[in-house]
Amino acid sequence: MRRIHLLFVMSSFIVLFSCEKKEPEIEFSLDTPNEFSVSKGDFVDKIILEWNNPPKSHRIEVFRFDSTINNYKSIGFSETSNFIDSTGFIPNSYYYYKIRAFNSTEEISDFTNYDYGFISKFESPLITNIGYGTSKSSINIEWSIVNGADNYIIYRSGNNVDYTEMKTSDLNRYSDLENIIAGKTYYYKIKSVNNKLGQSDFSQPDSGYILENYSYTISFGDFSYGYGIEFDTNNKIYVSDNQSGIIKVYNSDYSFDRDLISTNQVLRGLSWSISGNLLAVNSGGGRLFEIDNSGNITSDLIISNSSMLREATIDNEGNIYVTDVANNDIVKLNSSGEFVKKWKMKQVSSGSSFYTSGLEYQDNKIIVSGVNSSEYVEIYDTNGNFIYQWKFQYAAGYMSQDVNGNLYFACFTNKVIKTDKNGKILAFIGDDKLQRCESVNVNSLGVVFASDENQPNQIHVFTIN
Repeated sequence: MRRIHLLFVMSSFIVLFSCEKKEPEIEFSLDTPNEFSVSKGDFVDKIILEWNNPPKSHRIEVFRFDSTINNYKSIGFSETSNFIDSTGFIPNSYYYYKIRAFNSTEEISDFTNYDYGFISKFESPLITNIGYGTSKSSINIEWSIVNGADNYIIYRSGNNVDYTEMKTSDLNRYSDLENIIAGKTYYYKIKSVNNKLGQSDFSQPDSGYILENYSYTISFGDFSYGYGIEFDTNNKIYVSDNQSGIIKVYNSDYSFDRDLISTNQVLRGLSWSISGNLLAVNSGGGRLFEIDNSGNITSDLIISNSSMLREATIDNEGNIYVTDVANNDIVKLNSSGEFVKKWKMKQVSSGSSFYTSGLEYQDNKIIVSGVNSSEYVEIYDTNGNFIYQWKFQYAAGYMSQDVNGNLYFACFTNKVIKTDKNGKILAFIGDDKLQRCESVNVNSLGVVFASDENQPNQIHVFTIN
């Protein structure tokens, strides 16, 4: 028994002795690299390691943690002060590294502390700016710079469904000049391209368009204060002379034809009644004249409690609508000139002296613009019920429409603004000629006529290029 116990003890002693035996320690003959850092989301296709090399070091060994062995594994050497790891990565996942100086097995340093890095997801661009009616020649597009993008591909569509590749750009901007129809909306999407990773998803679409371009053609007439403008079916031109009370008629070639009527009244807007006679708005007297082709006044309507009338329009049933700029009223009369109702423009600025000015009938609605007081255009039904409004760029006076329903606003800045039915600006007209535009109309050929308070003796004509 005692002998067996002794053997057990001796055996235990031998085991303990072998467990405490130590491997020879590595002697580090080189200093450890310092200022070790790893890129964190700066790239989409690589992680870059950087450090300062210690003295006498000829190369650096790089280790990355390998989860399959639960330890760090050597992945390469560098003879500079950086290392690029291009191994496949999962975006935003952490990868851990440490390095050491390694000239040979005899010349080696201790490891640095570990650091981690990660790559970013390769993103699609974001369109940040697009020319929405800001140019007459090109749609200029800008988008965010995407981390890792070598270039970008621009796609265009005319309907936001079928997209065609237009251009590859090294920059984050592009000017589209190719086969663009003025006023037409075009849609754009952008892709980022990385030479290793391929293409990103599409950006969200955005749209743009170019403005129509009108040129000054001619000025004609000899007025004291040319104002209201109308056309007959032969494109003869009728102009009210605000100060003299004369309505003058010109041929389509701008030559003078005749004086239709001469009164001692201040005349403003002109329009055609349902009977085919010309309606002329008397501004200061609150009256509405109906004049036949021979210059006879067939009707003289007094609109009660109205002091400063501006424009008139007619609906399909012959009802007449007139703006009273001083009282902020839209007045409705039936085809016989009898009062039906009146209502006020909804959105006006406090403290202003003038409100409603221009109006047009379109698609069973009354469109009203406000002068001086309001930068809104408002839409009502024919009973005066408010439907909606849009914020306009400038306060507008007289307005008109063309055969396609596009609207033209005389703006007291220096231009006529053309919009579609929804207020999308299609053109700035006459800003190289007009000074204080007061009224506008457009004939069946799309030619635009405008009066100017600072150039009152003539009517100015503009044609689309």
